[in-house]
Amino acid sequence: MKKNIIFNVFVVLLFFLFSLVKTNSYATEKKNVYKNVEGNKYRLADEYIKYPEKFIHINSRCRLCMSARSTNAGCVVVKNDKILLVRDSESGLLGLPGGLKDHKEISATTAARETLEETGLVVYIDDFISEFKNGFRLFKCKIIKDTGKTDGEITEFKYVDKVELGKLLSKNKRKDIRFPHELDLVYSKFEWIVK
Repeated sequence: MKKNIIFNVFVVLLFFLFSLVKTNSYATEKKNVYKNVEGNKYRLADEYIKYPEKFIHINSRCRLCMSARSTNAGCVVVKNDKILLVRDSESGLLGLPGGLKDHKEISATTAARETLEETGLVVYIDDFISEFKNGFRLFKCKIIKDTGKTDGEITEFKYVDKVELGKLLSKNKRKDIRFPHELDLVYSKFEWIVK
């Protein structure tokens, strides 16, 4: 009987220690996500991990923005009646800032974090635009501030108006777009997005 109690206590302690190690490895893994190509960590990323509320600004009136749904997401960043397009360093294609969700992160947070990492822009999630068949969610975003720090994933930033976007979506230039279906939707709702 005494051996069973000692064994059970030992198993519980092992389980507890394992859960502590796993939690710590998750935090280490999350910090490693914020390394750029050269392996240098940016201070901004460390601040984001410690104080995400400083970088996540969501319109509380937008029910779909506040949704607890966890999906991959991106931002349509609006500035002076133009939208931001970014060129991915791996593919060389233009697209919207955005990317993969982190563990237990709501989609609006994913969109804001990915935009911050890729462009150095702290954004305000203003409205929900759409959810695509693959689950990717797109949000209308406004710039709060530019930190000037990026993670090296993006080689070019470009603000375009509706005419320029239309030219990019033409048949001969469409091959330069990373996810054309996203920009087709943005083009169709352009006036509403930039207002």
